Amino acid sequence: LKEVVRGGSQNPNETFHGILWILVPKYRYASGLMIDIGVGLAAILYNDGYKKLRDLFQRLFNSCGYYTNHGIIALDTSKEHDRQMFFSRKRTRKVNEQQRNQIFLNNDDNSSDGEDDESDGYLYSIMSSDEDAYEPGGDDLD
Repeated sequence: LKEVVRGGSQNPNETFHGILWILVPKYRYASGLMIDIGVGLAAILYNDGYKKLRDLFQRLFNSCGYYTNHGIIALDTSKEHDRQMFFSRKRTRKVNEQQRNQIFLNNDDNSSDGEDDESDGYLYSIMSSDEDAYEPGGDDLD
């Protein structure tokens, strides 16, 4: 369960249950033995990854086939790559947010230096103009 806590999951049980329901789907009937095997495999995959399956196959069958070994390596590599990408995106998101906040603070500091922007003066002149006063129901066609 250590991996999920490090991964920042909302609830550590969610990841374990996700693995379990992939192995033993909820929508299909499974005997108690199948559920026990699924829980055991889910615990192995959850805690140690696919590489521990190689040890399990070695103990049960006295060998681990060539393609099984390469499949396990590929699955573990994919899992590690996904984990690294997750943390990379998280770091990038945090850096981008810090940069946006810094830009916002810099812009906020620049606008409060007491000088009027051209846009502020233009907006003030539009709001205070008496030439375009609107009178309901009347046309000013003089």
